[in-house]
Amino acid sequence: MLNIFLSYAHADGATAGESLRQELTQMGFTVWQDAGQMRGGQAWRQQLYTALQGVDALLALLTPGYVTSTMCTWEWQTAALLGKRVIPLLIAPCDIPDELARLHYHNLSELERYPLGLATLARDLIELLPVAPPQPAAGAGAKYSIVGNRNTIIGEGATVIRVSGGNANALLQNILSTLAQLRAGAGLHQAEFDAALREISARLGALK
Repeated sequence: MLNIFLSYAHADGATAGESLRQELTQMGFTVWQDAGQMRGGQAWRQQLYTALQGVDALLALLTPGYVTSTMCTWEWQTAALLGKRVIPLLIAPCDIPDELARLHYHNLSELERYPLGLATLARDLIELLPVAPPQPAAGAGAKYSIVGNRNTIIGEGATVIRVSGGNANALLQNILSTLAQLRAGAGLHQAEFDAALREISARLGALK
């Protein structure tokens, strides 16, 4: 499963960090957050470094406190040096550092854009998972459907893909059901939201 490091400033990003942790965990991702996972009596920087070594991506929750924090800067720069994907998330308007400004960020700072931002974030995280080429199938199939418990997903165009590990059903349902709860709030962005869901479904179907 994908391991994610949440990087945020405690001063003004803790609430957003906890909400995001809950939503990503509900989707089925493994989330590392310093709150509750740091161990007493051990060097904190070494613990963070060890955690960064074991994740696939770092989510940088951009707030005024984050962009001025030496510790937060160390976290995302260290993740980049380790070859991890750094994905900026705009939580509150702030002056984004040039190094992060060059990266595409997801806007979670506005209530009406939050569902779309979360859906496109999930889409990007899915891209980090190993994939296998899909196998075309004859006949028409449902847009999103799971065939029994045989780890078989039917995607658009009746594409059939086998998923190992016995978790195809749970993974697909967790992510799509979590996002489906937010669809009504997508408002004017529903078309983009639905497009992200289609991409997520297609990529999930290609998981090894």
